[in-house]
Amino acid sequence: MSGFGRVAASSSVLAGIAAAGANALLVAYLVLQFLRPGDVSTSLGPLAGGLGALGAALLIPVAVALGEGLLAVLGVAAMVVLAVAWALVAGQVLTLWAAAPVVAGAATLLACWLVVVNDRTERLPPHLIRFGRRSGAAAFAGSLVIVLALALLPPMSTVQLGALAVGGVPAGLAWLAVPAWSISVGRALGRAPTAEQPG
Repeated sequence: MSGFGRVAASSSVLAGIAAAGANALLVAYLVLQFLRPGDVSTSLGPLAGGLGALGAALLIPVAVALGEGLLAVLGVAAMVVLAVAWALVAGQVLTLWAAAPVVAGAATLLACWLVVVNDRTERLPPHLIRFGRRSGAAAFAGSLVIVLALALLPPMSTVQLGALAVGGVPAGLAWLAVPAWSISVGRALGRAPTAEQPG
């Protein structure tokens, strides 16, 4: 395995771990905001943002390892925007709600990348490709609904909240699954006899 292949494999595992942590903190944040809002729940937003930014940044070598040309550019662009948005949340420049449109937009691009890269790559086992493609498709559909609801519907209206719920359920479940895909990708790349950086 090349040096870049080892970096991509390790980054993928670490990205999955960071993303899983961010997801757990986001779930805790939402639950506490609903049941017991206060300083504790508010502090979870920046923590989730920090782990989210780290996870997105760590996926960049994976985008380069699994894709070529425009596909790699799409993946890297989505991950950079997502990392920056989460970093702004971590630095408390933006609240989670203020960052939601950018995060949702970047997540939609990242989900699109997940679908396409799993459809085209020959570097992953078939079961992992199917898992990534299905997770990406659900994340893309749900995230797209969220983006459209945030962009087109009156803020906090009944119809917007309904649309956010419709998109949020499949998107949330899919994004909870993506860290497992990322960790599995890292293990698969780590077992590969060769993993050269695309030219």
